[in-house]
Amino acid sequence: MAVNRPPQGSSSPARPLFARVYLALLGLVAVAVIIRFCILDLSDPFKCRALISGGTWRDTPEPAGAGLPKLWQPKGCMLRKYKQKDVAGCLSGKRLVFAGDSTIRQVFWAVAQTLDGSVDPERGDKHSDQEVSMNGAKIEFIWDPWLNGSKLSAELEYFSNDAGPPALLLAGSGLWYAKYAEKAAWPAAQWKAAIDSIVKHMPPKPAQPRSSMLLLAPVPVPVWDKLSDDNKRLILPEEVGLMNEYLQELSIMTPSTGILWAFNEVMAGMPQAADGSGIHAVPAISKLKAELLLNLRCNAERAEVYPYDGTCCNTYAGPNYIQWLLLTAAFLLAWKAAGTSGLGSAAPESSATSTPSTTRLGLRLQSAFGRLRQALPRGKELNAILVFLLAVVYCFYTDRTQIFNKIHKHYKPHDFFVLTFIAILLAPLTTITATSDQPFLGRDQTDEWKGWMQIIILIYHYTGASKVAWIYDIVRLLVSSYLFMTGFGHTVFFITKGDYSLQRVASVLVRLNILSLVLPYMLRTDYLFYYFAPLVTFWFIVVYTTMRVGRRYNKNTKFLLIKILISAMVVTFVVKKEGILDTVFWALEGLARIHWDVKEWRFRVALDMWIVYVGMVSAVVFVTFTSSSSANSTTTSPHILQKLARPAVVASWVVLPTYIYLQTSSAPALFADKFAYNKAHPYISPLAILAFIVVRNSTKKLRNTHVKAYAWIGKISLETFTLQFHIWLAGDTKGVLDLGVFGEGGVGWWANFLVVTTVFLGVCWEVAGGMGGVVAWVVGSSGGGAAGQQKTQAGPRRPRLPVFPGSKGGDVEMGSLGKSAGGEAGEGVKAEGSGGEGGAGASPLQQKPGNLKLRLVIGFLILWILNLTWS
Repeated sequence: MAVNRPPQGSSSPARPLFARVYLALLGLVAVAVIIRFCILDLSDPFKCRALISGGTWRDTPEPAGAGLPKLWQPKGCMLRKYKQKDVAGCLSGKRLVFAGDSTIRQVFWAVAQTLDGSVDPERGDKHSDQEVSMNGAKIEFIWDPWLNGSKLSAELEYFSNDAGPPALLLAGSGLWYAKYAEKAAWPAAQWKAAIDSIVKHMPPKPAQPRSSMLLLAPVPVPVWDKLSDDNKRLILPEEVGLMNEYLQELSIMTPSTGILWAFNEVMAGMPQAADGSGIHAVPAISKLKAELLLNLRCNAERAEVYPYDGTCCNTYAGPNYIQWLLLTAAFLLAWKAAGTSGLGSAAPESSATSTPSTTRLGLRLQSAFGRLRQALPRGKELNAILVFLLAVVYCFYTDRTQIFNKIHKHYKPHDFFVLTFIAILLAPLTTITATSDQPFLGRDQTDEWKGWMQIIILIYHYTGASKVAWIYDIVRLLVSSYLFMTGFGHTVFFITKGDYSLQRVASVLVRLNILSLVLPYMLRTDYLFYYFAPLVTFWFIVVYTTMRVGRRYNKNTKFLLIKILISAMVVTFVVKKEGILDTVFWALEGLARIHWDVKEWRFRVALDMWIVYVGMVSAVVFVTFTSSSSANSTTTSPHILQKLARPAVVASWVVLPTYIYLQTSSAPALFADKFAYNKAHPYISPLAILAFIVVRNSTKKLRNTHVKAYAWIGKISLETFTLQFHIWLAGDTKGVLDLGVFGEGGVGWWANFLVVTTVFLGVCWEVAGGMGGVVAWVVGSSGGGAAGQQKTQAGPRRPRLPVFPGSKGGDVEMGSLGKSAGGEAGEGVKAEGSGGEGGAGASPLQQKPGNLKLRLVIGFLILWILNLTWS
């Protein structure tokens, strides 16, 4: 990933150090995963053998007699929990055959019940053939404990002749031989002959996705203490051991032999995994065995559908033309940038002059090509777009290929609280107190607020803490806080600046959405999957529309408040009234092939229905109680605020601790689960957020102090919120990214976390630093309205890295966040985010205000065509 060097004169020693560490780790990651994938995983590139060969329990098995663990982890890949609809789609028109003894029959019934939950495993004679058909799928069980019957032989011949074999055939036995065979003839020898007759029909290559699979189950190892006296006498440990040793030899001598060792691994060391017979698995383990088989056979069948949470034995879909275009663009830009004097420097102008054309057509063509050439990104804009595209390509290789491993999340309170404690330690190490009095909700304070909230949200996602109700409730409050800042910041901007220009709106929307619009094409997801950007975009449009209607009367406080109330009523009606959003989404699907989940979107919006309006009202109150002598003044009216300050501070110091206590200690009594909390959340979240704001600004010391590390994360929070889905988490947030070089537990988990997190933050830092150049190129650095007339620094600027106390930095009042083309509000456009290359560096298209509309029309046309031709 290219690094934009810090501006000259920057004295922060951490800046180049972080860049060197991040780039070094990124290089090591690339080398390590390529070596692992190309050498160590060469024989198993799709993780099929990893699925059948074994795995570990992520949650430590309980002592004998206690409950069962719940999360099985194959090496380097993730299991998907299949439901009836998924299984029916995968197995439609296919046959699955199971042959063997009662242990194989258990797996057969577990698969059959996944396909059809009404199936009764107790039906018919246990020692007989069974068959289940549904939705075009056919599952057969052949009762053949000796593995030498004619039906099994006929099925095996299909594999040898490649004449329509079943999609999967699983055979297994062994304990039947140990129990009923003639002891004088040594049961293992008879069993060996039966196994050899099956192995000779196996394909020459190991199990591959979408291919017919012939598999053997290992001989189950009984729980010896649970065996009946007769079984203890007949089933001998040494015989079972010899049988499995022979299967091990086959695996070594012929790697293509498919033996499901995972069947024994899931029960190893857990007496509670077997039922009272000591031989058969309990239903939960039988279901897991069925899931292993379904993942083996079905993951590749749904390679076109996200979330890609079944990564074992999965080929992933090959790139379509849009993905190839993005990949090609990234590599061509990298090649072009490498050919200049350096990334971030402007490309030298060619000294050669073309011969002017003397014809009218020639002059027009030369003019058109000249304009096209000038409209293409150059210099720092080229660098910014290159960084952006490389980040998108990195997302593709991490989450849409088998190059990187993916493992399941598993919530452990220890991991969650240790990571939270480490985050808290950043506060005393990077706390800075301003030398001058800071404004209410100043830039540093809001960046810090966004930063520590983002850290908690990241930890919450990485550790899988959504299963814990009180943590979920707290995170919901944090998301609401972001939306509060959106309502507050944009409203203050519109009141004080009155800039409703297209340049302003386009800059904000592009800044918010460029990642969330490009990633769906590259990762085969959809826009609403990255829910935060769509959510903030929706509310920005609501705030903009509310403030723009009747804007000439916005100085009238009563008019503003009534207008906000009407807006809240209209939006609530539109969101909650069945049929309105449904019609909009139906139209989008018909016109542009946009397939969005209206129920999910309605849930997301309704969950925070009021907090944006609370932010807007707070902004009106904030502006009203500032001196009218200057729109940017923060000198408040003391005779009013002093009367309100003390009661507000006292109330806030009561409300905030009470809220936290009720959430962490008494939440089960107040809210039975997260669904009960969701109903109350829109009404109680404003109290906690307003209380926090008052407490945070209750004293001069608190107002003037902020944590630099948190503020740095806050400056890149939009990037971390979006990119975490693919380069920190994995499987579309269902798992976490694993390099596959440290191990999957203990110290290895922490080592992987440290490296992947450093690279993740580095990539987000790069993208955030170059986003100004991307926005400048898309919407143009100049345009109509006040926003277009602001001076901006040429090229992308990167958020400063946190340093230890002692450095100084400027502060920008929250009410003044919109001083440039895309002033930041909540998660809006930062001042540097709307900048571009001004002056001589700007192209003619950027210098003409009318061309912004043309750019936007072209952009929407491109998106529309991409949607219509998307495959």
